[in-house]
Amino acid sequence: MSTTTLHHSVQTASPGKTSPSVVKRFIDLFSAARQAKANQETLRYLRGLDDKALMDFGYSYSAVRELRAGHLPPVSF
Repeated sequence: MSTTTLHHSVQTASPGKTSPSVVKRFIDLFSAARQAKANQETLRYLRGLDDKALMDFGYSYSAVRELRAGHLPPVSF
């Protein structure tokens, strides 16, 4: 009976390498751009609602003021 042993070495990135790959940077930038667009559209929609409707949705008075100033308030679930 004969046994064959194969060895395969894989070169991995050095542990000191900290820069992300080009693909990861592209995905991160693409994702950030999509998130910014979604925030912009959400803000535009919410600013079109009256204060009573926003408060009925659960927004506080201070959150409504932030919306009127052009900022999305922080979201908590």
